[in-house]
Amino acid sequence: MTSASVKAIRLYEALGLIRAPLRQKRYRIYDAALVGRIALIRRGLMLGFRLSELREIGNTVQTDADFWQTVLHKLVVKREAVQAQISQLQALALALALALHLMETEQKLRNCMQGVPAQSEPGYAAA
Repeated sequence: MTSASVKAIRLYEALGLIRAPLRQKRYRIYDAALVGRIALIRRGLMLGFRLSELREIGNTVQTDADFWQTVLHKLVVKREAVQAQISQLQALALALALALHLMETEQKLRNCMQGVPAQSEPGYAAA
């Protein structure tokens, strides 16, 4: 139902992210609220949240309204952080492309100064 492994569910319990389920003999009984909470944890992990961040939300929230307001705030903050990382990566990609272009141009100039024909020139013979 949640695609969470038994090991993951036990970890969520140990970290206090979920309450222990009811038991009938050797079986654990997960009610809809607990299954929903596990699904929410899984979704949070897929969105890039760490378990410690999810635990922080659970520890600071008193009501359902507070919970959803806190989750909304954390989502906005996470999205802003991702956008900043994307901007940094785009700047890095541009810098790398420029460095690559400069290195290729410099190599062509060296080859030209040494009398080595460019690969795209007619009459170029590969060794």
